[in-house]
Amino acid sequence: MSAHNLRLFVIIGIISVVSLFSPLHAQTQSAINAQARTDFQRADADLPDTEKIKALLTAKTETP
Repeated sequence: MSAHNLRLFVIIGIISVVSLFSPLHAQTQSAINAQARTDFQRADADLPDTEKIKALLTAKTETP
């Protein structure tokens, strides 16, 4: 087997193995949108805590 044929064989093998696992991560657009909405709502809920931390850090740095 020549080096070129061996390289092709390895590449085809890698593609075959990767293609077996690709359906495990497939998502529909509605599933992606639902996850994005959940992530946004979680981040939005955390925002007041972030603002409180920023205020505390600002107050601490301004105090001599």
